[in-house]
Amino acid sequence: MDETPVQLPALGCLELRSHPQRGRGVFTQQAIAKGTLIHISPVLVFSQAEYSEHGRHTCLDHYTYCWRGGTFALALGLGSMFNHEPSGLENVGFVRDMDQALI
Repeated sequence: MDETPVQLPALGCLELRSHPQRGRGVFTQQAIAKGTLIHISPVLVFSQAEYSEHGRHTCLDHYTYCWRGGTFALALGLGSMFNHEPSGLENVGFVRDMDQALI
């Protein structure tokens, strides 16, 4: 893993709250311009075996991202709390930085 320090942006308009149909998630109090970097989260990577034997049988299964080589990653901080709409309707995207273990 790349050990280069990472600057973390802070958007003061984000909040964590519950939605009646979708559960807990990150919401904004104001419009955010398309393409704005809103959060960087470090990830905890699980081996494929560890995830298959344990993680997929827990609530973690709803919060992990597919990672390199068949592994899975859990974004720490707000990273696993962003709710994504179905393809074509999403309003937030994500980028995996596998070298620095970030999303």
